[in-house]
Amino acid sequence: MARRRGRFRARARSAGRSTRRIARRSARRGGIGRAGNLIQVDSMAYGALRPAIANFVTPFTSALPFGNLADNLALGLTTWFIAKRTKGLARNVALKGLVIENALIGGELAGNLTGQATPVTSGQIMG
Repeated sequence: MARRRGRFRARARSAGRSTRRIARRSARRGGIGRAGNLIQVDSMAYGALRPAIANFVTPFTSALPFGNLADNLALGLTTWFIAKRTKGLARNVALKGLVIENALIGGELAGNLTGQATPVTSGQIMG
């Protein structure tokens, strides 16, 4: 008879595994290991770097009549370029920054289209 493959084979091998591995696996399934998803270091790093990048981009966007939208577009393009050219943690930070800038651009556009006041941005929340 042919040997079975797939999940049955893995199940037969798991008999010799240590208790520590099984405890770690069950903790991950139980939701204990998912608390790390709430803390995103790369998003925090972008939040720390955003003022420096904004100071670098502001002289170029100050001549444009679009206000905050031009700043957010310039920051979005900058983070896209950084994500395209780098690897590793720098790329992850730039991708999170791109998500943040897209959200801010969407808020600006929604505020402009509906005629409402400009939505609250992260800079206004932080002080």
